[in-house]
Amino acid sequence: MILSKRKKQFSSTDTLPFIRVNEEEVEVKLQSLDIDVKVNGLYAETTQKMVFYNPNYIDLEGELQFPMPDGGVVCGYALDIDGKMRDGVIVSKQKARMVLETEIRKGIDPGLIEQVMGNIYRTRVYPI
Repeated sequence: MILSKRKKQFSSTDTLPFIRVNEEEVEVKLQSLDIDVKVNGLYAETTQKMVFYNPNYIDLEGELQFPMPDGGVVCGYALDIDGKMRDGVIVSKQKARMVLETEIRKGIDPGLIEQVMGNIYRTRVYPI
């Protein structure tokens, strides 16, 4: 993510990132949030590492939703697959949908991050 240098003011109504799972499952909890900021000239590159805890006895699929600060943009995406971080590629929304459908047909479980509204983003996460 690249963010402007101005400070973000947090209010009591701000929410942490969360993962939405099926209602019959126990809620997945944010276990840790590691934030690293590197300032480079007029910009700051912020990396967030989120670790979630699944208290259920089965692997779950969920939808991670998280806010970005005003003026922030996603410039990188990676998933932990078998202990290895796999970098994603930023493409247009139309191309991303085509690639997603192609990979699913191959039996591959791809990742996709989308801007859903304003500064809220989501991605599907499996397995949790």
